[in-house]
Amino acid sequence: MIIPFTDLVFFDLKVIHEEAAKKMTGQGTSRIFESLDWIKSYKLVNNSPELQFRTPIIPGATDSSENLNAIVQIIKDKYDGLFTEWELNLFNDICEDKYQRLNKKWHFSGAKFDSINYQKLEEFSNNNPKLKIKISGFVQKKK
Repeated sequence: MIIPFTDLVFFDLKVIHEEAAKKMTGQGTSRIFESLDWIKSYKLVNNSPELQFRTPIIPGATDSSENLNAIVQIIKDKYDGLFTEWELNLFNDICEDKYQRLNKKWHFSGAKFDSINYQKLEEFSNNNPKLKIKISGFVQKKK
């Protein structure tokens, strides 16, 4: 077990709904929440490690208000007071060339976030101040 020797856990919450998760990743969410609940139990007893949530904001996959609001509910209902930050990491396409070299289809070709998308996430963050949201990643300016 590595958690007793860990100072910080970054825990990704991407797609919350079971069927959507299976469709996008081939896996459901049960093992993800089992792991997160185990970390929660350990943290409640030992007051460590620090826990930070992360959500990659992927156009057409994780960026819907339905998905983000589902994550909000889970964090508020089950993990309030147990985490220090929720990072919304804007999608980037730096791995697209890897898909090309592997001769695989890249489903997000041409998908970019622009300043309007960023402003929507800032508004989302401002509407949820208790969630300690940090927005990171690349933004393409709207022309």
